[in-house]
Formats: sequence, C-alpha cells, structure tokens
Amino acid sequence: MKLLMVSFLATAAFAGAATADVKISGYGRTGLVYYEDDGRLPDGANTTEISSRLRMDIKASTKTDNDLEFGAQFRMQWDQGDAGVESISPGMISVGYGGLIVYVGNVIPAFDGAPLLKQTRLGVFERSWGGDPIGRFFLGADKGYGRDENRVGVALRYTRNNLLIRASYVDPDQSGLNESASGYTEELSFAVNYKWDDFLEVTAATAQNGAGFEDNDLYFAGARYTISDVARVGINFVDNGRQLHSRQGTVGSPGNTVTIYGDYDIGKVTLSGYVANNSGEWERKQTDNSFGIGANYDLGGAVLGASLQRDYDERLYADMGVRFDF
Repeated sequence: MKLLMVSFLATAAFAGAATADVKISGYGRTGLVYYEDDGRLPDGANTTEISSRLRMDIKASTKTDNDLEFGAQFRMQWDQGDAGVESISPGMISVGYGGLIVYVGNVIPAFDGAPLLKQTRLGVFERSWGGDPIGRFFLGADKGYGRDENRVGVALRYTRNNLLIRASYVDPDQSGLNESASGYTEELSFAVNYKWDDFLEVTAATAQNGAGFEDNDLYFAGARYTISDVARVGINFVDNGRQLHSRQGTVGSPGNTVTIYGDYDIGKVTLSGYVANNSGEWERKQTDNSFGIGANYDLGGAVLGASLQRDYDERLYADMGVRFDF
C-alpha cells in the first residue's frame, strides 16, 4: 500500500491542475426516541426525548489533464445535546484513477464500510439494536478523534463492473506517544462485495485487531436477495471478536450474531424488520434474541419513519421522526 501511495504522489508531481469542484451535501433529522427504563436510568431521568441531527459533508475535487482525480472532504455535525464544541471531523485526502481510489486521513475503514453490514438499521434514525455488530472496530470519525489526535488511516477502494474491493489500515497513534489511544495496535481490515445483476448481492469482510485491540478479530458475511421490485430478504453473520462495544459493558464476550432481515414496499411505504440471535454473554444480557420492525413513508424529498426494537438486555426502544437529504 505504501508503494501504491508513492506511485500516485510521483505521478501527481507531473500532473496539470484543472478547475476545482466543491459540493455540500448532508441531511437533517428530528423526532422522538424512547428507551425503556429497566431500573438502570438515573432517578428522575426521562424515558422519552427529542433527538435531532444536522450533518453537512463538504467535498472538494479536481481532475488533472491526465485524469488523476484529487479530493478532500470533512464533515460538520451537530447532535442534540452537543454544546457546539468539536463538531468538525478530521479531514480526508484522496487520489484516484479509473476504478482505484486511495484515501489518507479520516478514512472509512473497510470493515465499517462493508456493504450489507448495516442493512438491518431501521427508521430515520438508522439504528439496529440487535443486527449491528457488537464487537469493537474503528469507524470513520463524524466529529473529532478526542484524545487520539495522532490517529491516521490509509484506505483503498477498487471497483470494476459489479465487484467492489476495500482495504484499510488505521493506526490509533502514529506518534507512538499517546497512551490513551483507542487501542494498542493497528487495525487492518478488508471487504469484498459482488452483485449479480439486480437480484443477488454478497459481502465478506474482516477487521484484524479491531479498534486497535490485539487479537480482537472480527468477521462478517452477508447476502441479500431481491425477490421482486418491491421485496428483498437477507441474512448476515458476524463474528464479533473479543472486545464488547461500550454499550454492552466491559464484562463478558460478544459472541456471534446471525440476523435475518427483509423489507417490502407498499406504494410510498417501506416496511422493514429483522430477527437476530447472539451467542455472547455479558452481565446485562437477558436473552439471545433481538428483533425490530420499522416503517418509512416517502414524502418526496423527505421521509417519515418509525421503529420498535428490543435488544439483548430485553430493553425496548422506539422512535419516530422525519429526515430530509440535501
């Protein structure tokens, strides 16, 4: 990967610049969310709150005379409850030619960006309490790195016809001086995705040393089948590695998760749902089974949505809201 970056930069030295293109995109969403009080909420805490988010992605690109395309992007994001501090993400630089793009900086790691990995998410808040991976792995940072200011990533994305290949390397502290870095070593991840026309899609991915924790290796395999123009079904398998996500606590094992999901269109309404089974054990876990159902209504430029889910702690979650993209 280092040799690939050197070759790109060397070629760039002889490239002529063209007119830059700057774009702003993103979304806004707002609504109500409900978390069941199972005795763990602080005394007097509300179970229902307003949740809102505004996200703006700023992307700039330029293309040279010999078809090298350079890009740069960062994100501005505000979530309900933020004080407005550290709402700008670290930046990312890219250089591409043909079907190959190399990214440096705040990259989307290959495992985090694997197609189908997050297909079970429901509603306008796009959450899946049972279908999402429970293990720990690096994500692209929506805001700052926190205390891991020396984190750096390098990623590769290659597309050819119906094939997508991704690879990434994330070092939580390239200086070697920050003992508070998220993990203790570098994460290396890979993902491959293939589509057969418009009826079948498959994805496989792995994150080695997920989130920088040594021997915390995650694996994913998923398939999605299009039954008709209005109906789709899929199945996902995740080996969640050795490190639990923070919301599951720090005691126990994340185990493996198998999720069956699907969605069905009725006019402007899309009904979605999943059923998940997890083999892990942690102190708050009450059941091996989780489920979720959701519905989105297309307003033409905006979406109304709602979902109801139960997690592995047997805690109910519900939301309803509106989202618009720009």
